[in-house]
Order: sequence, then structure tokens, then C-alpha cells
Amino acid sequence: MILIPDVKNQSIGVFGLGVSGIATCEALAASGAKVFTWDESARARQKTADTEYRAEHPKKWPWKEMAAVVVSPGVPLTHPKPHPIVRKARLENIPVFGDIEYFARAINELPEEERPHIIAVTGSNGK
Repeated sequence: MILIPDVKNQSIGVFGLGVSGIATCEALAASGAKVFTWDESARARQKTADTEYRAEHPKKWPWKEMAAVVVSPGVPLTHPKPHPIVRKARLENIPVFGDIEYFARAINELPEEERPHIIAVTGSNGK
């Protein structure tokens, strides 16, 4: 598991609980963040039932305390229009990231000689 720097005790929302969303939740929780999660799919939300980052509707998230919101790759940031969770975060002046941002931060914190070479395939469609 890759630990994410500078998130300990921060409240971070994760919207989208597919494979990358759950991995993000696990890494954030292991790094000491207070993780708030949601997915529009009840089946996806069920994956968090027995975890410390159980799904809770974003209306109940502590928006005034949030340090960031991480959205799954398929969540529109701009086109055709921003998803409501993105609009809410921006309204509250909360940064919106993709999971890859935290991965990059964690890798960049490693000493240069320990950084792995990375080849990545991105995109939520057509992998």
C-alpha cells in the first residue's frame, strides 16, 4: 500500500467507489485521513459497509472541514457540465483531485533512487 503524505487528520471526500475509489479510500485511511465516501450506486456503497470509511451522503459531509474531494475518473469536471459534487466542492473552495494526483504525490515523496518507473494506462472507458 502506498501511503499518501500530508493527509493525516484531514477530512477528505471520495466520490465514486469503483476499483480506483476503494483503493483511494484504503490508501487515505491507512495514511490517517478521515475519509467520507459516496457513490450513486447502492451496490457500490455496500462495499464500504464494514469499513472505517462507510458511505455517507455528501449532504452529511463536513464541508467546512474538507481538505479535498477525490472523484473517480468518470465523474465530469467540466464537460458536458460539472457533476453536482464538483460544483459543491468548488462552491466551498475545496480542491477537487483525481486519484492519480495522490498517487503522484506519494511517489514524489520517495527518495529519487527509490522511485519506481511507472507506465500507466488511464481513462475510464476502453481499457
